[in-house]
Amino acid sequence: FDLPSGMPIRVGIARAGYSGAVALRDVRIELPARGFVGIVGESGAGKSTLIHCLLGLSEIDEGDIRIGEASVKTTPPHIWRRAIGYGPQGTILFHLSVRENIAWGRPEASIDAVMDAARRANAHDFIMALPQGYDTPVGDQGVRLSGGQRQRLGIARALVGQPRRLLFDEATSALDSASESAILDTIAALRRDMCVVAVAHRLSSVRAADRIVVLREGTVTETGSWDELMSRGGPLRQLADAQHVA
Repeated sequence: FDLPSGMPIRVGIARAGYSGAVALRDVRIELPARGFVGIVGESGAGKSTLIHCLLGLSEIDEGDIRIGEASVKTTPPHIWRRAIGYGPQGTILFHLSVRENIAWGRPEASIDAVMDAARRANAHDFIMALPQGYDTPVGDQGVRLSGGQRQRLGIARALVGQPRRLLFDEATSALDSASESAILDTIAALRRDMCVVAVAHRLSSVRAADRIVVLREGTVTETGSWDELMSRGGPLRQLADAQHVA
């Protein structure tokens, strides 16, 4: 079976952590069926732990995460992860063709499915400009591609399974401003028909989010749009001032 589409993700984590240490406490948020949600906070605030819980990679000690009536605790992991695409900070590419890298984990994907995912990831044009198009080898770790191109292939890989939710963990932190802008353009297009959740240290990458969730010491301190939170002068404003972001 598949998880229901068009449903928000309801997060109600009373306690979660590792080896007895509590990393998240009383985190209660709803991630909409469509739109762009940014998750920010200082190092150690619990951002990556929250992403791991959303992906079903970390156990929740108390509480639950649900999509409709489906729980992350009882849904088979392969079913849960099929519904939620993931773009890690560093995309791992193999010394294979572009097509094979995008279809990694979904080797049965047709070339049409691969190309559709690449278009949605804003990668199709640069792929077609490569010497052999989708059959071009990318080199070990994608050495023949730029950082922004590697990241867009990672997004295409996440999209080839047609998930309704997409999670990014520091997807633009290692990119230059031009590559970051291209990734943000991709997110802006995707947010129209799916939920895009992005953990970010660089605040510029979530300024356009529909909602920003601010974590501090494992709990949510405030949520709202960029303008709302900046006007309050609270935790987000403090983070912005530290990064000299207006």
